Amino acid sequence: MQRIYRQIKSKVRHTKGFTLVEMLVVAPLVVLVIATLVGFMITLVGNVFISNARVQMQYDAQAALDQIEQDAFYSTTFLSSFTPTSPQGKDNGTQAFSSTNNDIIFNAPATDKNPFDPTRQIVYYANDPSPCSGQVQVNNPLYTKTIYFLNTINGVTSLYRREIVPPNDQSSTIGPNTTCTAPWQRNSCVSINYNSNPICVSKDSQLVSYVSALTVAYYNKSDPSTILTDPTQADSVKISITVTRTIGGDTISTTMSLAASRADTTQIIPT
Repeated sequence: MQRIYRQIKSKVRHTKGFTLVEMLVVAPLVVLVIATLVGFMITLVGNVFISNARVQMQYDAQAALDQIEQDAFYSTTFLSSFTPTSPQGKDNGTQAFSSTNNDIIFNAPATDKNPFDPTRQIVYYANDPSPCSGQVQVNNPLYTKTIYFLNTINGVTSLYRREIVPPNDQSSTIGPNTTCTAPWQRNSCVSINYNSNPICVSKDSQLVSYVSALTVAYYNKSDPSTILTDPTQADSVKISITVTRTIGGDTISTTMSLAASRADTTQIIPT
């Protein structure tokens, strides 16, 4: 029994833990390994955020260009400037809206249905000069304006889309704004009452944010190498959108471009 006790005591005496020197050597290595793993995880998460942001930027820019291409196709004229009836301000405000040289403005006839609907018809003014029951094709169409413009809010520049539909009605009493049919297009301007006075508050569609550059060039398909200074003389437009963001300390940027042409509206829209 005494011999067994001595064996156990001997084993206990020879069993020891880490010395102070060993701890001083191992601890920095452990800290280094942990720091490396944390740094790797931070880099990995940052790369995921950057990748997601880049994909979202490209998606938003492409969606905006697709919308511009559609509006350009159905337009009859490209405009250099347009000042709608005040007030229709940028910033969803009530001050007068005034276009700049970098704005994209499409002039297109209103339709009674979605322009993609094969049964759509152009909306004409009544008695101008023909009555609605007559040859309305000789009347003046109701033209809408679609404006793409940049606006900076809280330090972020975004591309917005605005639809402007002139006043119209379909009453039996023929007036200067009476049309034979109601337009499918809807005005971005919403009328509200402020101090008992009706005002127009714009509700623009925000298409893409963090826009750092927007370039627009007009030309004709017959001579794409010649850039026109007067958009009304052009049948095609080249548009480039650059989106730039800072994510996790890294600046990422993407540029997407579009070449679009307007169609012969009198042929694509049956009357």
